[in-house]
This record gives sequence, C-alpha cells and structure tokens, in this order.
Amino acid sequence: MDIRRAKLEARLKQLENEVDNAFKEYKNFPYYLHAILIHDGNAESGHYYTFIFDRVADKWWRFNDF
Repeated sequence: MDIRRAKLEARLKQLENEVDNAFKEYKNFPYYLHAILIHDGNAESGHYYTFIFDRVADKWWRFNDF
C-alpha cells in the first residue's frame, strides 16, 4: 500500500474517532433530518428550493418553484 494512502487512512480513522467521541452523548437522542432548505445564488438575488423527507414513502422530495 502506498505510504501516503496509509497515512491518509490512519488520519481519517483518527478523525472519525474524534467525531464519535465528541458527540457520544447525543447517541442517546435520536435525530431525524426532516428537510433541507437551500439558497442558490448570492445576497442580491437567487433561488430557494427544499428537500423534504417522506417517511411513509421512504424517499426525499424536491420542492421547487420554477
């Protein structure tokens, strides 16, 4: 294995462990992402759209006003 790849994989594993430890207490509180609101553009103009998760259909829907 390439030494750089091995170093990157080791660093990735270290970061994953740090994230797991930083948020360990939150694992007792389930969180479900319901929606994502996105603005595409800049401060003067742009467009908003959203993704909403349908738990019954088990799929994401995109809502857009185009």
